[in-house]
Amino acid sequence: TRLETSNNTNNDQIRTAPCIYKVHDLNLVRHDGERICVTTYMKVDRAREDAAKIGAFVNVPVWDGSDDGLMI
Repeated sequence: TRLETSNNTNNDQIRTAPCIYKVHDLNLVRHDGERICVTTYMKVDRAREDAAKIGAFVNVPVWDGSDDGLMI
């Protein structure tokens, strides 16, 4: 089990005229590969911060699959 931050896998974007916003998911990834969406963020930095805090709290690794793919 691990936490994952990623661009929304469905390439969902929030559209508000005239802007389009990219969204980022925070997922719990089970041992069998199933992903459970925990929450969705507008700002990738906030997603990374929360993923690091939650990962440390539950003692699981965090994989950052958002824009640059960094490990946290």
